[in-house]
Amino acid sequence: MRLSSLRGPAARLLRCSAVVAAALLPLSAALPASAAQSTPWRNESDNRCLDADNSSGLNDGAKVAMWGCVIGKNNQTWIWVTENFTYHTFPVVQFEVAGRPSKCLDADMGTIGADGTKIQIWQCGDSTKANQEWVLEPALSGSGSNLINLYAREHRGTGNGCLEGSGGDGGRVQLAKCSTSSSQVWLTQ
Repeated sequence: MRLSSLRGPAARLLRCSAVVAAALLPLSAALPASAAQSTPWRNESDNRCLDADNSSGLNDGAKVAMWGCVIGKNNQTWIWVTENFTYHTFPVVQFEVAGRPSKCLDADMGTIGADGTKIQIWQCGDSTKANQEWVLEPALSGSGSNLINLYAREHRGTGNGCLEGSGGDGGRVQLAKCSTSSSQVWLTQ
Protein backbone atom coordinates (compact mmCIF):
# COMPACT_ATOMS: atom_id res chain seq x y z
CA MET A 1 0.00 0.00 0.00
CA ARG A 2 1.29 3.44 -0.91
CA LEU A 3 1.11 6.38 1.57
CA SER A 4 -0.49 8.53 -1.13
CA SER A 5 -3.47 6.13 -1.36
CA LEU A 6 -4.40 6.59 2.34
CA ARG A 7 -7.24 9.02 3.26
CA GLY A 8 -8.37 11.01 6.32
CA PRO A 9 -6.61 12.65 9.33
CA ALA A 10 -4.76 9.49 10.32
CA ALA A 11 -3.35 9.17 6.81
CA ARG A 12 -2.18 12.79 6.83
CA LEU A 13 -0.47 12.24 10.19
CA LEU A 14 1.23 9.09 8.93
CA ARG A 15 2.48 10.85 5.76
CA CYS A 16 3.78 13.83 7.81
CA SER A 17 5.54 11.48 10.22
CA ALA A 18 7.24 9.67 7.36
CA VAL A 19 8.44 12.96 5.84
CA VAL A 20 9.80 14.19 9.19
CA ALA A 21 11.52 10.86 9.89
CA ALA A 22 13.15 10.86 6.46
CA ALA A 23 14.38 14.43 6.97
CA LEU A 24 15.83 13.68 10.40
CA LEU A 25 17.51 10.37 9.59
CA PRO A 26 20.77 11.94 8.25
CA LEU A 27 20.91 14.30 11.26
CA SER A 28 20.51 11.54 13.83
CA ALA A 29 23.40 9.58 12.34
CA ALA A 30 25.68 12.60 12.75
CA LEU A 31 24.82 13.23 16.41
CA PRO A 32 26.89 11.62 19.20
CA ALA A 33 25.18 9.09 21.47
CA SER A 34 25.40 11.60 24.29
CA ALA A 35 25.92 15.33 24.32
CA ALA A 36 28.41 17.04 26.65
CA GLN A 37 28.24 20.53 28.11
CA SER A 38 30.73 22.27 30.37
CA THR A 39 29.83 24.85 33.00
CA PRO A 40 30.12 25.79 36.67
CA TRP A 41 27.04 25.11 38.83
CA ARG A 42 26.08 27.95 41.18
CA ASN A 43 23.89 27.49 44.25
CA GLU A 44 20.95 29.89 44.39
CA SER A 45 21.01 30.36 48.18
CA ASP A 46 24.48 31.92 48.49
CA ASN A 47 25.81 32.31 44.92
CA ARG A 48 28.73 29.95 45.54
CA CYS A 49 29.81 27.26 43.11
CA LEU A 50 30.14 23.49 43.35
CA ASP A 51 33.91 23.05 43.89
CA ALA A 52 36.08 19.90 43.84
CA ASP A 53 38.83 20.21 46.46
CA ASN A 54 42.19 20.65 44.69
CA SER A 55 44.27 20.07 47.83
CA SER A 56 43.86 16.30 47.53
CA GLY A 57 44.92 16.22 43.89
CA LEU A 58 41.31 15.39 42.98
CA ASN A 59 41.87 11.76 43.90
CA ASP A 60 39.11 9.32 44.80
CA GLY A 61 37.30 10.56 47.89
CA ALA A 62 38.20 14.24 47.34
CA LYS A 63 35.75 16.57 49.07
CA VAL A 64 33.20 18.60 47.13
CA ALA A 65 32.32 21.90 48.81
CA MET A 66 30.83 25.33 48.14
CA TRP A 67 33.29 28.05 47.10
CA GLY A 68 33.21 31.53 45.57
CA CYS A 69 32.73 31.22 41.82
CA VAL A 70 35.78 31.87 39.63
CA ILE A 71 35.07 31.67 35.91
CA GLY A 72 37.46 29.29 34.13
CA LYS A 73 38.56 27.47 37.31
CA ASN A 74 38.86 23.80 36.31
CA ASN A 75 37.79 22.38 39.67
CA GLN A 76 34.55 24.41 39.45
CA THR A 77 33.82 23.53 35.84
CA TRP A 78 31.77 20.39 35.38
CA ILE A 79 31.51 18.53 32.11
CA TRP A 80 28.06 17.05 32.11
CA VAL A 81 27.35 14.22 29.77
CA THR A 82 23.77 13.29 29.04
CA GLU A 83 23.16 9.58 29.43
CA ASN A 84 21.26 7.64 26.75
CA PHE A 85 18.10 7.49 28.87
CA THR A 86 15.79 9.72 30.86
CA TYR A 87 14.05 9.46 34.23
CA HIS A 88 10.35 10.32 33.88
CA THR A 89 11.23 12.50 30.84
CA PHE A 90 13.98 14.39 32.72
CA PRO A 91 17.59 14.12 31.50
CA VAL A 92 20.04 11.93 33.40
CA VAL A 93 23.63 13.21 33.44
CA GLN A 94 27.04 12.36 34.81
CA PHE A 95 29.33 15.21 35.95
CA GLU A 96 33.09 15.04 35.34
CA VAL A 97 35.57 17.53 36.83
CA ALA A 98 37.01 19.57 33.94
CA GLY A 99 40.49 19.62 35.49
CA ARG A 100 40.49 15.87 35.98
CA PRO A 101 38.65 13.92 33.29
CA SER A 102 37.46 10.50 34.43
CA LYS A 103 36.72 11.82 37.97
CA CYS A 104 33.01 12.26 38.62
CA LEU A 105 30.61 13.78 41.14
CA ASP A 106 29.78 10.81 43.38
CA ALA A 107 27.36 10.17 46.26
CA ASP A 108 29.16 8.03 48.86
CA MET A 109 27.72 4.50 48.75
CA GLY A 110 28.48 4.03 52.46
CA THR A 111 25.90 6.65 53.47
CA ILE A 112 23.67 7.00 50.40
CA GLY A 113 20.00 7.41 51.19
CA ALA A 114 20.65 9.03 54.55
CA ASP A 115 20.06 12.74 55.06
CA GLY A 116 23.56 14.27 54.85
CA THR A 117 25.08 11.75 52.40
CA LYS A 118 28.66 12.80 51.59
CA ILE A 119 29.36 14.07 48.08
CA GLN A 120 32.84 13.40 46.73
CA ILE A 121 34.92 12.86 43.59
CA TRP A 122 35.45 9.28 42.42
CA GLN A 123 36.61 7.40 39.34
CA CYS A 124 33.83 7.61 36.76
CA GLY A 125 31.91 4.40 36.30
CA ASP A 126 29.74 3.17 33.50
CA SER A 127 25.96 3.39 33.40
CA THR A 128 25.71 0.81 36.21
CA LYS A 129 27.16 3.33 38.68
CA ALA A 130 23.85 5.03 39.55
CA ASN A 131 25.38 6.87 42.52
CA GLN A 132 27.13 9.01 39.85
CA GLU A 133 23.99 9.63 37.82
CA TRP A 134 22.01 12.81 38.41
CA VAL A 135 18.53 13.72 37.25
CA LEU A 136 18.09 17.34 36.16
CA GLU A 137 14.58 18.36 37.19
CA PRO A 138 13.08 21.84 37.25
CA ALA A 139 13.56 23.26 40.74
CA LEU A 140 10.71 22.91 43.22
CA SER A 141 11.29 26.64 43.81
CA GLY A 142 13.34 29.27 42.04
CA SER A 143 14.39 29.24 38.42
CA GLY A 144 17.16 26.63 38.29
CA SER A 145 17.34 22.87 38.57
CA ASN A 146 17.28 20.31 41.34
CA LEU A 147 20.12 17.80 40.90
CA ILE A 148 18.77 14.51 42.17
CA ASN A 149 20.90 11.42 42.68
CA LEU A 150 19.32 8.57 40.74
CA TYR A 151 20.49 5.80 43.09
CA ALA A 152 19.20 7.53 46.21
CA ARG A 153 15.83 8.14 44.58
CA GLU A 154 15.38 4.71 43.00
CA HIS A 155 16.94 2.32 45.50
CA ARG A 156 16.54 4.01 48.84
CA GLY A 157 13.10 5.61 48.40
CA THR A 158 13.67 8.04 51.25
CA GLY A 159 13.41 11.29 49.28
CA ASN A 160 16.95 12.14 50.48
CA GLY A 161 18.35 12.51 46.99
CA CYS A 162 18.61 16.26 46.31
CA LEU A 163 22.04 17.89 46.07
CA GLU A 164 22.25 20.64 48.68
CA GLY A 165 24.94 23.22 49.32
CA SER A 166 25.32 25.66 52.20
CA GLY A 167 27.71 27.38 54.58
CA GLY A 168 29.80 29.88 52.59
CA ASP A 169 33.33 29.14 51.35
CA GLY A 170 34.19 25.55 52.20
CA GLY A 171 30.51 24.86 52.98
CA ARG A 172 29.10 21.37 52.95
CA VAL A 173 27.62 19.72 49.84
CA GLN A 174 25.41 16.74 50.63
CA LEU A 175 22.28 14.85 49.71
CA ALA A 176 19.22 15.93 51.64
CA LYS A 177 15.47 15.44 51.62
CA CYS A 178 14.11 17.25 48.58
CA SER A 179 12.38 20.50 49.49
CA THR A 180 11.68 24.02 48.22
CA SER A 181 14.86 25.33 49.91
CA SER A 182 17.02 27.58 47.69
CA SER A 183 20.05 25.62 48.99
CA GLN A 184 18.86 22.83 46.61
CA VAL A 185 18.48 25.05 43.54
CA TRP A 186 21.40 25.02 41.08
CA LEU A 187 21.99 27.36 38.17
CA THR A 188 24.52 27.17 35.38
CA GLN A 189 27.01 30.02 35.71
